[in-house]
Amino acid sequence: ARPVPGFVSRPSPEAPLAPALVLEGGGSPNPPPPKKKSLRTSCTPPGATMSLACGLPERHFLGLLNGLKRQIFEGDAECSNEFLKQSLFEGDAEAADEVLATAARLLTRAAKENWDLGTLETHLSALDIAPAHAQVFGRFWRKEAAKIHQILYESVRWSGALDSFRWRVDMQAASAGDMQGVSEPSAICEFTVRRGVGGATPGTVRLELSRDQMTELFSVVDAIDEKMAQT
Repeated sequence: ARPVPGFVSRPSPEAPLAPALVLEGGGSPNPPPPKKKSLRTSCTPPGATMSLACGLPERHFLGLLNGLKRQIFEGDAECSNEFLKQSLFEGDAEAADEVLATAARLLTRAAKENWDLGTLETHLSALDIAPAHAQVFGRFWRKEAAKIHQILYESVRWSGALDSFRWRVDMQAASAGDMQGVSEPSAICEFTVRRGVGGATPGTVRLELSRDQMTELFSVVDAIDEKMAQT
C-alpha cells in the first residue's frame, strides 16, 4: 500500500522504524486534510463485538486512532481499514477487524455525544483494553476532541457564521474652506462571513458608521443582551 503521511507502517527487516508523526510533540507537520466529506461509519461491520485487546505497540495504537480520525471525520479515502491493517497489524485479520470496528464505534459515539475525557475513560474501563492503550486513547482524545467536534459542527451547519470582526475609528479630515466636522469620528467595521454547507466562499462586508449610528447599534445590542438574559 502506498504510504500516507501521519502513520507508522510496520518496518521491514532492512528498514528501521521511521520517526512517526503520530507521536505527541515533535515531527513534521501533518499535511492539510483532503476535501471534507460526509461523516463515515461504514467501517463498523454489523454485529461486531466491542474489544480493543491487541498487541500493538503504543505508537502503532496511536497511529490507529489517527488513521480512523482521518478516515471517519476528514474523509481521507486512503486511510481505509485495509491500509491500516497492512500498516499496523500482522497475523490475525479477524482480531484486527474487531479492534478497528470497536475503535471506530467509540470515536464516532464520543464525537457525536461530545464526550469529555472522564466519559471516555468510563467507557474504556468497560472494554477489554490494555491499560497502556487506554492511556494512549485518553491522550489522543484530550488533544483531538475539540478538532473533531468542530469538524462535525462544520459538516452539519447550514447557516452562515461570523469568522472574524475588525474595526477602527477614523477622524474626518477638513477641506480647505470648511473646518467643521474635523473632530467627528466614524467607525469602520469589517465582517468576514463564512457560508454554511454547500455555500459560497467567505465574503467580506464593510460598514462605516457615524457616532449616532454606533449609539443606535449599541442600544440594539444591549436590548438583545437583556432579552437573552431573561430566557
